[in-house]
Amino acid sequence: SPQAYVRAVGSAVQRIRQGELVKVVLARRGAVDFARAPAAAALLARLGERHPGCVRYAWRRGGKTWLGATPETLVQVQGRQLATQALAGTRPTDRACELLASLKDRHEHAVVVQAIRRAIEPFTCELPPPSEPVLRHLRGLAHLQTPIAARLREDTDFLRLVLALHPTPAVCGLPADRAAALLGALEPEPRGLYAGPFVRLSPSGEGHAVVSLRGAVLQGRVAVLPAGAGIVAGSEGDAELAETRVKQGSVLDAFRGPD
Repeated sequence: SPQAYVRAVGSAVQRIRQGELVKVVLARRGAVDFARAPAAAALLARLGERHPGCVRYAWRRGGKTWLGATPETLVQVQGRQLATQALAGTRPTDRACELLASLKDRHEHAVVVQAIRRAIEPFTCELPPPSEPVLRHLRGLAHLQTPIAARLREDTDFLRLVLALHPTPAVCGLPADRAAALLGALEPEPRGLYAGPFVRLSPSGEGHAVVSLRGAVLQGRVAVLPAGAGIVAGSEGDAELAETRVKQGSVLDAFRGPD
């Protein structure tokens, strides 16, 4: 419930201020019961129309379909060139200008940048210094984003990169083991496929892995929409709850049919 989520944020902030961890990403779920079962293919098409800068994904097993349009690449490899990104810090589009001026969001974002660079460094022979974050505008949302590029060692395996990067502090926290333990205590249900990597791998060893965010689980007439927010020392429960609602709304919008 919204009230339980706000309380969980408060508990997480207290643990962070006590020095147990730096960041944790708390997720919650909202369920919508429709008059008739949503069509997965039509929903996926509308997500593509509404979010052209995102990567669509879909996976069906039994009577459930997990699908969405994610803005976040975990890692992409072409030849020996690696590309990834830090994507953390969120505002509605009309408040995007607040992100670059927000110490809380800049701190949350910097934590992700540093962790990603540490994870890929052992696999690289050339890792340029980090750049300043920029604003990435999506439909209804804006994020802080820092592109990260590197040249890989010849012996690097793509799936080893996926394992090294997942879960990033943008979906779990830092340190990852303590954040995961706290998530297990504060989130009432397992996440399932939410925030996991979806991978496209070529026979040559090149690949593209995305983080499965901004999606919904369809089962009959019910759609379950998960969303999370990054919690750091300066987080406030009501603000983080509002962020999850904005993210859920960006998916729910695609259920409403043509513009």
